[in-house]
Amino acid sequence: MGQFSTAIYFLLVLATTSVHSQQKQFVQFFASEGCAGDTAVEHTASGYQVVGPDAIYASYKVYGLWRVHLCPGGCSPPFPSPILHNSINGVCIDQEFPSESIIQLTRFGDEDQTGKSISFFTSSELTGDESAYTGDLSGINRNYNSYFFTGTTKWMLFEGANFDGTSKCVSPTEDVATNGFGATYVADEGGMLGSIREGCEEQSTATTTLATTTPPTTTIPAATTIGTTTTGEPIPPQYVRLFADENCKGTFVELTSSGAPSFPTAYTSFEAFGLWRLHPCVGVDCTNTPIQAPTLGHSPTCVNRLFPANNMIAMSRFGDPEQLRKSIAFYLTSELGGTPVIYTQDTEVADVEYGSYYFNGDHSWTIFEEIDYQGHSVCVTPNSEVSTRGYGVTYEANAVGRIGSIREGCESTTGSTPTTVLTTTAIQTTATPIVNQNVILYTNEGCQGDSVPLTGSGGPSFPMSYSSFATFGLWRLYSCPGADCSAVTAPAPTYAYDTVCVDRSFPAGTMIAVLRYGDAQQTSKAITFYSSPELSGTSITIREDNANVNNFDYGSYFHTGRHSWTVFEGPNYTGASRCLVPEQMVDNRGYGVNYVENEVGIVGSIREGCSLATGSTPAVTTTIPTTTPTPATTATRPTTTTPKPTTTTPIPIPSTTSPTTTIVTTSTPPASSSTTTTTETTTTTTEPTTISSNTTTTNATIPISTSTVRTTPRTSLTTTHLSTTVEASTPDGAAFYVANVWLVLLCLTLYL
Repeated sequence: MGQFSTAIYFLLVLATTSVHSQQKQFVQFFASEGCAGDTAVEHTASGYQVVGPDAIYASYKVYGLWRVHLCPGGCSPPFPSPILHNSINGVCIDQEFPSESIIQLTRFGDEDQTGKSISFFTSSELTGDESAYTGDLSGINRNYNSYFFTGTTKWMLFEGANFDGTSKCVSPTEDVATNGFGATYVADEGGMLGSIREGCEEQSTATTTLATTTPPTTTIPAATTIGTTTTGEPIPPQYVRLFADENCKGTFVELTSSGAPSFPTAYTSFEAFGLWRLHPCVGVDCTNTPIQAPTLGHSPTCVNRLFPANNMIAMSRFGDPEQLRKSIAFYLTSELGGTPVIYTQDTEVADVEYGSYYFNGDHSWTIFEEIDYQGHSVCVTPNSEVSTRGYGVTYEANAVGRIGSIREGCESTTGSTPTTVLTTTAIQTTATPIVNQNVILYTNEGCQGDSVPLTGSGGPSFPMSYSSFATFGLWRLYSCPGADCSAVTAPAPTYAYDTVCVDRSFPAGTMIAVLRYGDAQQTSKAITFYSSPELSGTSITIREDNANVNNFDYGSYFHTGRHSWTVFEGPNYTGASRCLVPEQMVDNRGYGVNYVENEVGIVGSIREGCSLATGSTPAVTTTIPTTTPTPATTATRPTTTTPKPTTTTPIPIPSTTSPTTTIVTTSTPPASSSTTTTTETTTTTTEPTTISSNTTTTNATIPISTSTVRTTPRTSLTTTHLSTTVEASTPDGAAFYVANVWLVLLCLTLYL
């Protein structure tokens, strides 16, 4: 049986005979030995428990599969062995936890112990890097030394990459199968997992032995490599290095997996390779601290951020260490917020709404809005850097959508309404290739000198000053004193269909608040309303029909792509209504941002698309367009209720563009006057900042389309009892529609 023959199993079953079918995992701490007296505190999920200054815990009780770790400095290895117990009353363990000590709690598996999932770890006793699987998967080729799985599912493990070679069936015990829940834990088994398949061709039940108690450490040295690239070069694992000095100078400590360490010394910068999220906690409390945007580094990327001494650092690594496994993870909110839903294979039926996602390696995916691979579809492909070298992470911080089904690979003929959306600028949805939103900072005024490109929101800081920026799309940029943006009056957004230049000072060492509005490709079906002009105040994002928006009063809004919307003042699509159609230039080229900086209205309900038969009371929305950019030295203006032009200078653009490697660099996200709320999904306008791997370039090429600048989306009248439909993709249809409206009004006047 190959490497499987040397396995040492530690299998225990989480089962119960309770009439209440007790199956939820928990840990309880007690002030007295023997778990006597009242419970001091109880946990049902992973986290940290801080013993109070006047308290001492003398024992604890465990039910389920847990690791209870009395942390030394930094909650670092070696870790204690996991505890697995199946008694309904739990197992009591006497151990003293002194005052002000920190207890790290790790729960393995879902709360009810029924999830169809199996997790493998690179080290024994569930330490090291974890890889979880929920279905059949080939081409894994990963060494492991321990694993666990929950529920009644059996798994066939193959040493070969294509469900071949030596195989082994692992299955739960009879108690787990009888009760319908439980966990199976293998503490020390060395093996190669080439592929895995749900279910077994032959039944095999593992035996019960004791686990070893001395796990190896989990940090991978910088010289370690995992696998090879498409060119045969070794693949370095994802890592983060914390540096004592800014700009990633001085002594450092390296980490390669998620956790919450603390150190006796402060660190002021970090270097990230891969996709990570890092933020300092208040002491040991990581629950009430602001969560930073993820940092993506296709090459090692330096970010200046203060991590005080003796405070925990919340660290999350996204994706596998080598960044090449076939999987895609979707999150409910932007910037990988919420609980992920991970797919590793074709799935015919899903019901998932998402606001962001990432995926590993040189794999592409087709996302369908309906089940059985039907309906509107979107193809997501790897970043060009990932595709070239064969490994890496492709990350979309703000992409609102729905998954009805998902399939590996992309075909232009899949789905009933296929739409290809790539992660690079070589996207072809109309006759004009899509140019992603971008900002380029320049050291000199007039967009001259050295430059650095940005493609997403965030709060970067740079060791050099910048005096101007070129922008394409809808952005807000301003400089903060140090890292504090709360007291800064934010300038109005800069809105440009063609790349334009804005002179604005960004001193060295200060944080730059960067906000991009809308998705990078400017094609998403979404509209966002703000309570105040110029995209300020509270906001609400809508991406599908909504019969009750709770009468949201708005003062500005934007929407992306070739989509139209009917806004009703009353609930259930009643009351005065307005049709919002894309700007003519967006309509012509098939992508773009439509921005109205100052318009007062009420959203009681909203429906995608526009038809003259909708609404009960006709209403005309009047919108004052902003002016075409004209030459000037600055574009800064205060937030007011009166529209003012953003003054900009057109940039001469070379005829060719050179590809760049994008790297996300983030710092503390800028505070602004906007607080974002949503109806279906909570989103924020803060996204990771993407910069070039060569952070300073000379005479940078600015991507640009050949379109003419327009600044106000078209707004159309809607009324009742008419059947003519306005389509955003047909400019002549909109004109015909307006003419018909005036004809009807004239006839009514003559009739009366």
